[in-house]
Amino acid sequence: MKRLLYIDQLRALAIYLIIFGHNDYSSEFSVYLSSFRLPLFFILSGIIGKDKSVLTFREFISKYSKRLLLPYFSISVLLYLFWYFIGRNFGESVAQNYDPIKNLIGVFYAQGGPEYMNWGVPMWFLPALFVVFAIDFLLSRTPFYAQLALVIFLPIVGLYTFRILGFHLPWSIDIALVVYVFYFFGKLLRKINIFTYLSGWLRPLVLFAIFFVIHYIGTQYNGRVLFYYGEYGNFPVMFLNGITGFIWAFCLVKMLPTHPFLVWVGRNTLPLLAFHLPALSIIKGVMLFGFGVELQFNLWLSLAYGVVQIVLLVPVILLINRYFPFLVGNSWRINSAKSR
Repeated sequence: MKRLLYIDQLRALAIYLIIFGHNDYSSEFSVYLSSFRLPLFFILSGIIGKDKSVLTFREFISKYSKRLLLPYFSISVLLYLFWYFIGRNFGESVAQNYDPIKNLIGVFYAQGGPEYMNWGVPMWFLPALFVVFAIDFLLSRTPFYAQLALVIFLPIVGLYTFRILGFHLPWSIDIALVVYVFYFFGKLLRKINIFTYLSGWLRPLVLFAIFFVIHYIGTQYNGRVLFYYGEYGNFPVMFLNGITGFIWAFCLVKMLPTHPFLVWVGRNTLPLLAFHLPALSIIKGVMLFGFGVELQFNLWLSLAYGVVQIVLLVPVILLINRYFPFLVGNSWRINSAKSR
């Protein structure tokens, strides 16, 4: 599929909403955004993903290990070392006295909350996405109607696995069974060629208005959704909100002009996901030790911090893309060829 700039721009919006959500936990706006900001990524992954039924098991493991697992473990080790020598000596980490051994286990477990991932909770997304791809790899070998039946069955398995066990499986396997619904929905959109259907501006405008209203009403019947913790609220409403929220956001971005910087941000979401919290820690440190000011948080400040975090990480992204492309799932040769 030809790369569409507005898809990258939607990814930029999605990562900004994730960053903002980690800056602001308490506002009603943050609760509202929690209903669809993570589904945005899973649905987009389904839209732009390729048919995995053509891959052998070895090809699948090789491709997605390089794309997701190598970046995950490489960056997680870096984040853990940063946390071990610096991060755990400040702020909440001191008060909670998080165990370094448990956090080291968390690098491989990729779950367990701050007790195991105080070094970088957002990194849970990469192994979970790998599991989603693995589920799709298996399901893509079954008839389409069997896939539809399994898409209904798997989320129930994921939900009750956590409720029965009382803890999340490694790599968020139980959560991946739930959110696979969003990935599959993205596949369906690709299958019906949603891009052609939404050509022009009238259809996107009408659908934006309809689904924005449906989504807003739906959010009144559910609270904050925290996928990492398996907190979905009303299960059916959670899926409705994730899908309707995606549709209005997709239609909105489709109508807006693209901007080169936003497109670039949308193509570099992985390092932003990985390093936005350390960037916030740096901002806090500069303000506290440089100016004697303790960083304050509210809705508008959190929105502003999100912009600053992205800007601060621009040179980091450029450095990674140029010299350490394996950290974001690219090869040096491909990266070098693009730069020539």
